Amino acid sequence: MKITYLLVTADAGAGTERAIISQANAMAHRGHRVEILSVFRDHDRPHFPISRSILRKYAVDRRNTHDLSTQPSQLIPPTWDGQFTAASDQTFPALLRSCTADIVVAPTPPLAALAVQFLPDSRRLVQQEHRATQLRGTSRGPLDEYISQVDCLVLLTQSTKDWVVEEYGDRVPRLEVIPNSIPSVFRPQASSREHLIVSAGRLVGGKRFDHLIRAFAMTRAQAPDWKLRIYGSGPRRGDLHRLINALDLTEIVEIVPNITDMLREWPKGSIAALTSTAEGLPLVGLEAIAAGLPFVSYDCPTGPAAIILDDVNGRLVPDGDLPGFASTLIELMTDDALRTRMGRGARESATRFDEVTITDRWERLFGELLT
Repeated sequence: MKITYLLVTADAGAGTERAIISQANAMAHRGHRVEILSVFRDHDRPHFPISRSILRKYAVDRRNTHDLSTQPSQLIPPTWDGQFTAASDQTFPALLRSCTADIVVAPTPPLAALAVQFLPDSRRLVQQEHRATQLRGTSRGPLDEYISQVDCLVLLTQSTKDWVVEEYGDRVPRLEVIPNSIPSVFRPQASSREHLIVSAGRLVGGKRFDHLIRAFAMTRAQAPDWKLRIYGSGPRRGDLHRLINALDLTEIVEIVPNITDMLREWPKGSIAALTSTAEGLPLVGLEAIAAGLPFVSYDCPTGPAAIILDDVNGRLVPDGDLPGFASTLIELMTDDALRTRMGRGARESATRFDEVTITDRWERLFGELLT
């Protein structure tokens, strides 16, 4: 079958891009004809590797910005998504009208809204939701307006599906729950002996890395030889560095800018940690357990609870409980046997998200939509 994936910026290094490109690569590997339609192009090369067999098309090339690129979109209100512009209004609908795919996958509500309006009627439209829908606020606007016009809405977790059913009632299309997958590649494994906690993500307020840094500071007396490493870039980088300095942690906490190959980085740690306000289904958590790291996270709305089997592959901490988070870290940092057991449990639990299994589910869904 022919499958088209829509992205706002195929070159970006965020979680949605990583999940969609991983899925596209898996489908292309199985012999399907796959293309990616991206609203914007910002770089010469995409952040994540894309199979050479996948055709990429861009509507707006922002590598050479012109005045039209900064004017607001008339098709997508800024309250829905502020990334769209007058330039994307002129060019992206034409790409959609000319689309010849059997299945079109839209991973954000605004992309789904555009697809509903401009795709040929014969195309089957699948909207993937990569966030906790119940927490979207005004960015949920396209879903409110167009939910009944997509052929299938796919959620990451059962809790989000339950909320969608309650919120939208008889307007809901076919609903499915399919989690993100862990790509089937060679993964170096953590030894559990390194005294290092690792985390990764955009340096934005919603990731609450300040909580992680403060919690780590509380562990110093009990585990003075441990370090914390955060991988990521973003607007909060300066604030986080100032916090590290204020807490006198400059020798044991570091922030490493985004790197493409996190596979080599996870095994350098012995514990993975996440303190976000909300997640869809965090890919950093999936990658961490696949590398054999116990995963400690706030029990924020959706996401981590779908990955963490408490006391098996990690620990869930009540959302926002900073002292509790520090205590959980201390327990793992000071108990080698516990850390090793949970690391083993992490590796075993990762099979639930195996790429082959998850791709089978996508392939089966797409086939059913075409019959």
